[in-house]
Amino acid sequence: MAAITWGLYSNLVRRWAGHAEGGAVPLFLLVTGLVLTTIRFMFPEESYWTPGVIVELIYMSVFPTFLAYIFWDRAMRKGNIILVASLSYFTPLLSIVISSLYLRVAVKANLWIACGLVIAGAVICKFSIIDKTQKESTFK
Repeated sequence: MAAITWGLYSNLVRRWAGHAEGGAVPLFLLVTGLVLTTIRFMFPEESYWTPGVIVELIYMSVFPTFLAYIFWDRAMRKGNIILVASLSYFTPLLSIVISSLYLRVAVKANLWIACGLVIAGAVICKFSIIDKTQKESTFK
């Protein structure tokens, strides 16, 4: 559901808002956070909140998450959508590297293979889109 709503938001905001400044990302994140917090309290689980956990949560909320959504929104409005979407497929690689270093977990070969397949698929898609757009421009 999140992938569908974010995909719709990313594509429709470019159509409706165009190159206008500002955006709905802060509101989107606030509403999402409130909904998820409400759901979390509806289905309680045993957890331990330490000061370190709270600092990590605040850091993850502000820096990588908020900034990523702001940059994504800006790129979808003013950037090359094909390039932005293609580069977004490198996210699994970055996620694996950062998570394995932070959590001090060895990454098994099957995860690297899966990540490589996602990136290979992105590269293939990128070349097929470039080839198609070049063909269309030559026929005009």
